[in-house]
Amino acid sequence: MIDTPTPAQKIIFGDRRRRIPELWDVDNPVMVGLVQNQDSYMQSVAAQRPYFFAHVADLAMQAFAEFQPLTGRRYDRVMTYLCDDADYVILGMGSMIPSAEAVADHLRKTRGLKVGGRRPGDVPAVPGRPDRPVLRGKKGVAILERLDQPLAVDLPLMREVRATMSRCLENGRNKQPVFQDLESYRDSDAPALYSGSFGMGSRDLQPEGLIAAIENMLPNGAQRKFYYLSIDFLRDQPFTPKQRLHQEAIEQGYPKIRELAIKGSENPNLMPKGAITVRFHSVGGWGAITTGKNLAMTLFDLLGYHIKANPKYGSEKKGQPTTYYLSAAPEPIKINCEYFYVDVVLSPDPNVFNHTNALAGLKEAACSSCRPTSRRRQRCGPASPRTTGRSSSTRRSSCSTSTPSRSRARKPATPSCSCACRASPSRAPSSRPRR
Repeated sequence: MIDTPTPAQKIIFGDRRRRIPELWDVDNPVMVGLVQNQDSYMQSVAAQRPYFFAHVADLAMQAFAEFQPLTGRRYDRVMTYLCDDADYVILGMGSMIPSAEAVADHLRKTRGLKVGGRRPGDVPAVPGRPDRPVLRGKKGVAILERLDQPLAVDLPLMREVRATMSRCLENGRNKQPVFQDLESYRDSDAPALYSGSFGMGSRDLQPEGLIAAIENMLPNGAQRKFYYLSIDFLRDQPFTPKQRLHQEAIEQGYPKIRELAIKGSENPNLMPKGAITVRFHSVGGWGAITTGKNLAMTLFDLLGYHIKANPKYGSEKKGQPTTYYLSAAPEPIKINCEYFYVDVVLSPDPNVFNHTNALAGLKEAACSSCRPTSRRRQRCGPASPRTTGRSSSTRRSSCSTSTPSRSRARKPATPSCSCACRASPSRAPSSRPRR
């Protein structure tokens, strides 16, 4: 039971009510949310705005205050990052904002661009009073949303922000403000607004996409008002002549399809200092995702590291390739995306190189470990650039716990090497190139 939060609800429920009200109660036979006639229904809908939704902001702040001591995380109706002096702001909701904060730090450090991030804690915060000092006078605001509404004029969050700006400008055109809860804007106070769509169907958003959103707002940028991020409708370099012909046919049937998405000029590694990133390549049903979860829990329990881990698979069924990403760092990890730059690659799939470029993004002096095929089960050591496509500082090993041959039957069965990091660099590379 909780205290009834609004005077209007006290008429129905009394001074206290259930947290989730009962729709029908024999002791208090009041109709709530059931079938109503026209007059009753319209009265109830009209009463929602002044007598219910007007209280949402205060109730949200109360919930945030109760949530903080339970979790240690502080939330507010409007949360900002480096917005006080920012010229360009990324506005959005969800896991994209921590990545935007890391991108803002990177662009400030490397290019001197004043970039900030903003996240509304709840949708009503968009047109509310906290919106005033955050966006006023900015050069550009990129509003990124994880959806698309093709028949709508704007995406939902963009509509809210644009409506707020319109009301502020209307206040500025009148001697007395029409909307008392908002400031008066001059034309120069309203920033340029840009709308972006990303992440539909759990499509990955790399730092490159967020950098593209910032570069689009710059004076020498494309200045596109609507775009998609982190997706390639057509490849810049087709893999085969047949794919080139296919893409040419697509461009003829879908004019300007390349202009739907924008790309950033770089995709930097924004993991914190001292972070370890691991990528698993496996096959559905082989237990690699469970292995990754156990490794994440072990790193947290033994080292107290901050952990982020997530699998990647869509409609793949048992027997199809899957990927698992794991990162551990002594400080919080802001990036929320698939890891391209990794320190370790692990794979129990002996055919991983037949369907995946498992060494893509592997850092210098990093290591990889895969379960070998029967012909390569006893080879262990650093691979040459010819066999891996990486520099000689990258170490690769094949770990196997298979039964030893009869000539060594008396010796205990041990893996060729305990892990890729312990592979001896003094071993000669395999003379037989990989096909």
